[in-house]
Amino acid sequence: MKSIAKALAVTALGLLLTATAGSAQSSSAGSSTPITWNAGVGLSMPSTSGFNTGFNFRLGATVPLTNTPVWIRPEAGFDHVSVSCTGCGSLNLFAVGADAGYTFETTGSVGAYILGGLQITHQSYSVSGYSASLTRLGINLGGGMTFPLGGKVGYLELRYVSAGNNFDMFPLTFGLRF
Repeated sequence: MKSIAKALAVTALGLLLTATAGSAQSSSAGSSTPITWNAGVGLSMPSTSGFNTGFNFRLGATVPLTNTPVWIRPEAGFDHVSVSCTGCGSLNLFAVGADAGYTFETTGSVGAYILGGLQITHQSYSVSGYSASLTRLGINLGGGMTFPLGGKVGYLELRYVSAGNNFDMFPLTFGLRF
């Protein structure tokens, strides 16, 4: 539990520093593109056998690079999946990472982007009374689309995540940018 608290504290500090640095950069460079925050929920679909589809939560900040379609997004996430046998157990993944992304130029209100990055994932297993945990470096690649949603910007994103220990999944996340 202490490692989870440390990961969340480091993530919060990183997001705060990113927002502060990005705000200073935006005001000094005269950029009209502000930092956006994102929050989403969705499905986590393991490609590794022996696990059922679960759920995920994501929180992050998108920091645009001045005058380019490229951005950086520090992010924290949580994924939960269960083991295929009924009542056998589950796997929880707490991830902290950073992605680089590219937004494609569009003429309409619907946008598209690709992203990829590194993450540190703390995994906690509980299977048939046995518990274990480990922390690994992983990667993720994916893409998504943005669209207007009630005065905000909605997004739908699909990624491939390799958590670094032969556990792979496809998180599908729906969220808001604000």
